[in-house]
Amino acid sequence: MVKGKSWCDKNIKIVAAGSNDSGVSWIVEVAGKRFVFFSDPDVIEGTDENAK
Repeated sequence: MVKGKSWCDKNIKIVAAGSNDSGVSWIVEVAGKRFVFFSDPDVIEGTDENAK
């Protein structure tokens, strides 16, 4: 999902937010609570040498 797009159903809402690099963050709202998730694309793809 790209920045600015969202998806929801009757239980959860997810919004793709921006990042200060090439990654993306997600705002997730569920059960009246809001969570923010950040990612590093190198770690997700398994190419981050510092993660070893």
